[in-house]
Amino acid sequence: MRLDPTMYLLAFDVNTDGKKVFEELCNTFYDKQSYVRGDTHETAFNEGSKAVIQFIMNKMAQANNNNNNGELEE
Repeated sequence: MRLDPTMYLLAFDVNTDGKKVFEELCNTFYDKQSYVRGDTHETAFNEGSKAVIQFIMNKMAQANNNNNNGELEE
């Protein structure tokens, strides 16, 4: 099942509570150094966490691009 990218934008950018949740997710999993010296498993785990946040960011950007191109209606 693929969700419309607008759903990500509504959940994590338009909704005030969702925006706070996304900010916490970014602070916890994205805005930190992923490399852990001597621990390739922890580094890989951290990179995976970052990838999830990046996926959400990409979906929100895609929704914004669609909206700017007139493909979405409010």
